[in-house]
Amino acid sequence: MEVNARFTNITFSVSESDTLSSETLGQIHAFFEKTYVQPNHDYLDTSLQRLRYIALALKEEKLIGMALADTRFEKLPGFSEPQLLTLGGIGCIDAEYRRVGVFSHISHLAGTANGLVERAKERILACGRAAHPASFRSITRYPTVIPKFSVPLTAWQWDVASAVAELYGVTLKPNSMVVVGSGKPIGYPNVDIDVEKDEWQIFQDVDRDKGENLLALAWIPDLPEGW
Repeated sequence: MEVNARFTNITFSVSESDTLSSETLGQIHAFFEKTYVQPNHDYLDTSLQRLRYIALALKEEKLIGMALADTRFEKLPGFSEPQLLTLGGIGCIDAEYRRVGVFSHISHLAGTANGLVERAKERILACGRAAHPASFRSITRYPTVIPKFSVPLTAWQWDVASAVAELYGVTLKPNSMVVVGSGKPIGYPNVDIDVEKDEWQIFQDVDRDKGENLLALAWIPDLPEGW
């Protein structure tokens, strides 16, 4: 599916992850290798299996950005009806195109690919995983976000977070939003992380060398009663 956008000479596309050709998969893995230090290709393959949509940005047939996501209804603890969730996944952007809106655009394309967000009449639970404060910022703009530094989780919050973690194929540490890692890094984005020192506080228990990261959740536009 071709998408018209405001970026000159950049082509955007969205595909179902399980329909990618071997050639495109090779380009994606090569791009991951280019944009991350110690990239964990098994992690990328698992993400492609778990998340149904991938958006790509190409400039003159050269891959300059990718983002994975999924949106679906799921039963969650404490709710009588299935809830609408957006599951954000790993993304990469070429250094030349950072901070110009390309990554935000492809993340939006992947997250809205099946049309559920546009048709939603109820609240949405935005979900994502972050290994550093720069990526965590994408969800902290919502005041409903958890976790918050030094604010304990409620039992209900952790039950819901654990259910979301299962959708990603991972588990959480007890009473924590820290995702248990595989024992090796996911990879380190090949970019300087320009954030305030206190933004690292919430990551103090995250061991990136073991592939750990932080699960983040935010209700949009408001909280369910009792949350």
